[in-house]
Amino acid sequence: EKFEDDPQEFIMTEIEGSDSDSRRKCSRDLLRAMCRQFEQQTTTICMEHISSMLAEFSSDNSKWSAKDTAIHLMLGIAIRLESYQGVSELNANVNVMDFFTSQVFPEL
Repeated sequence: EKFEDDPQEFIMTEIEGSDSDSRRKCSRDLLRAMCRQFEQQTTTICMEHISSMLAEFSSDNSKWSAKDTAIHLMLGIAIRLESYQGVSELNANVNVMDFFTSQVFPEL
C-alpha cells in the first residue's frame, strides 16, 4: 500500500535503511523484546522460519524477497545489543558466522 501511494518514500524507509517507524524496525524491536524474555523458544521458532524461507529461495531464485526476509529475521534474533558504534552483544544460540558464510557472502 505504501509502495503504491509513494514509491520513493517506500524505498527510503524500507530498503535504504531509514529506521523511523519502518515495518522492519518494528519487527526487529518485537523480536528483540521476545528474545529478552524467551530467547531459546524465539530463536528456535525463527530459525525454522529462516530455513523455510531460504529453502524457498533455493528452489526459485526469483523469490529474492524470501532470502531478504530471512536475512533480516536472522539479524533480528542474532543481535542482542547495539549502539551507534555497532553490535556489542550477540545471541549465543545463533551461529552468525556460519549464516554469513553460507548465505550472505556468496551473494557479494
